[in-house]
Amino acid sequence: MARSELFKIQPFTRYLTGNSISAIGFGMQFIASSWITLELTGKGSSVAWLMVFHALPGLLFSPFAGVLVDRLDQRKLAAITDVARALIVLMIPLLYLTGQLQAWHLYLMEFLIALGDTLFRPATVAMVRRVVPTHLLLQANIYTRTFLQTGMIFGAGLGGFVLAGASPMWAMVVNGISFLISAAFIFSIRFPKAEKTETPQKIQLFSDVKEGLSYIRRNPGLILPYVIISMLWTTPQTLNTLSSVFAKDVLKVGTIGFGLIDAGWAVGSVIGSFLLTRIVQRLGRPRIMVLWVFLLALMVFLHAQSWELYSAIVTTVLMGFFVSINIVYQTQVQEETDYAYQGRVQSTFNTLYSVLVLGIYLFMGYLGESFGPRLAFMLQSGVIVAAGILAIVRFGPAAFGKKTAQVSEQMAEQKI
Repeated sequence: MARSELFKIQPFTRYLTGNSISAIGFGMQFIASSWITLELTGKGSSVAWLMVFHALPGLLFSPFAGVLVDRLDQRKLAAITDVARALIVLMIPLLYLTGQLQAWHLYLMEFLIALGDTLFRPATVAMVRRVVPTHLLLQANIYTRTFLQTGMIFGAGLGGFVLAGASPMWAMVVNGISFLISAAFIFSIRFPKAEKTETPQKIQLFSDVKEGLSYIRRNPGLILPYVIISMLWTTPQTLNTLSSVFAKDVLKVGTIGFGLIDAGWAVGSVIGSFLLTRIVQRLGRPRIMVLWVFLLALMVFLHAQSWELYSAIVTTVLMGFFVSINIVYQTQVQEETDYAYQGRVQSTFNTLYSVLVLGIYLFMGYLGESFGPRLAFMLQSGVIVAAGILAIVRFGPAAFGKKTAQVSEQMAEQKI
């Protein structure tokens, strides 16, 4: 069975364990940092600025981060990044205890944490690609996403209890410790002899970035999947921007209703990830890479029409369920990218994603405030329909034709 074979790969299980623990801390910190910022400023817009600072590093530094990922030891790079983020987060409680904490400290923290993530994510994606065989890669990505979402759900819930019963600074402390635990697990990874990292090459940032762009031009088949991934991932950013207003002013369900709607996304994402392998086996990878995109667009449109809490929760759960298709797209581009270019290719498209995220935060926030969140959600549905059209262009013939022997063989290899 693929599951037992996958969990025998020690480097992957160590990474998965550390990353899952770190997700709990991050879930707590996200709740705490938003709350502390509101307390310090008294302005709802301060949380939006927190998100903007979180998005900036991906826009500014992703291409250069990809060079470092491809040229340096990815294991050490990821571990050092986690240690640095731990020290940054732990500075916030120290500033609080000394009475010096200000809002700009939180903005700077968010920027630096996101800068670390700009290095950490492509490094660990490339590391997983190195140690996991191709026929287990989809399964590995599914477990990574599922454990990450579950950890963040647990962390967000725990963070709520911490805010209610103690100081939000404890959430910062827990997140700092979780980064250190993640670093320890990653640093303990030992690659098999045949998979040891090559001797690091001399880094020439601009020429290496140019080489990565040349690789993408030589492999144009990578472009549409990454564009589709970026378009699909604007959905949670739209929800982050509009859900609080939608719950408070449109549905009038208060903070409890908002929390239930927010939790629905994570629950749907976990369920979708767990069922994804079986769905791929039954329908075939290309087919769900098209159908799931249009079903996601439908759920976003229906969410915009919600008038009661239960319908908003149901549509949010289904949005989380169908957005799990991004795991399949991520696996597809990992398989199609040469290992030597994994970091640069992913980071180049992370820049595109960061541009879209900044646009979503600013434009959807303005649209929701000026014309109401329903119109903004319907516009987001249109963005996903456009992604579905691109999916038809890229995968349509394989999606709706007869399954080839090769596809059937791939599906058999992916069985749990």
